[in-house]
Amino acid sequence: MSVQFNHLLIFANDKYESASFLASILGLPEPVPAGFFMAVEMENNVILHFGEPKIPILSQHYAFLVSDAVFDASLERLKARNIPFWADPRQQLANEINYENNGRGFYFFDPAGHGLELITHPYIWE
Repeated sequence: MSVQFNHLLIFANDKYESASFLASILGLPEPVPAGFFMAVEMENNVILHFGEPKIPILSQHYAFLVSDAVFDASLERLKARNIPFWADPRQQLANEINYENNGRGFYFFDPAGHGLELITHPYIWE
C-alpha cells in the first residue's frame, strides 16, 4: 500500500480571505467551498482546507516548493501589494531573498498570521 499526503486543515480568522490570499499569491485557481471549508488545490493533488475554528489561532509555518516561474511571479505579486517579505525566518533581511540549498527562497505572512515560505529547491540536510 502506498502512502500519499492528501489534505491539510489550516486555521484562519477568515477562511475566504486566507484561502484567496494564498491562491492569488501562488497563481492558483480561486478557492472553492468544500463543506465547512474553503479549498485550495495544489498541483500535486494536495488540498489545503481553510477553516475558522472559533478559537484563538496559533501561527504555523507552511513551506511551498515552487518552480522558478511561480517563485518570480509570486514575489512580484507580493511586491505589487506591498506585502513585506524576508530572506530569513527571523525577519532580519527585509525585502531580500535567499539562495540556500541550490535554489531561492523567501518568507512572508498570510492574513491569519501564518508564516509562509516559498523555495525553489528542497532543503538539503546533512
